[in-house]
Amino acid sequence: TIIFAIIVVQPVRAIWRLRRIRPQPPVIPVEACLSGWDLLACGMRGLVQWVVRPRVQGPVTLEGLDVSVLIRQALRESACSGSFVRHLGWSYAARRLAATVPVRQWFYPFENRALEKAVLWGVREASPSTELIGWQNSALTPSHLNFFLGSAEARVTPLPDAMFATGVISKT
Repeated sequence: TIIFAIIVVQPVRAIWRLRRIRPQPPVIPVEACLSGWDLLACGMRGLVQWVVRPRVQGPVTLEGLDVSVLIRQALRESACSGSFVRHLGWSYAARRLAATVPVRQWFYPFENRALEKAVLWGVREASPSTELIGWQNSALTPSHLNFFLGSAEARVTPLPDAMFATGVISKT
């Protein structure tokens, strides 16, 4: 077992502390799996994303309402805030980890968010045989829009091979 961790506060201090205490199971910070070339590639792709904004192709509707304006705004905010580059970094790091260490199963908290999709994309690229298992530990309600996928979206969205939930499952 290895814990692939995103260190949010005081990353330098946290990394030094992890080195000193050597926790079991080992904790590998995402940043430890990125090379200088990975960082450069993420930065360049982020710059391209910022300059050449992606186009929304075709109608984007949710229960008959056009939400393409919301999608365009979310894409613009992602490019301008740096979250696109962070997600690319996590994808590159997950790919490098899965290519370096044989990973039989990858457990992760499932919320169907961009971060998870980036990590799954990276793992799938490096290790197609790795079983991806998402766990969901809260109640699902119709207000959790990130769990609703259109048929075309479901075909291209990285999803887990298996899921388990410990909360209440919505039947809508």
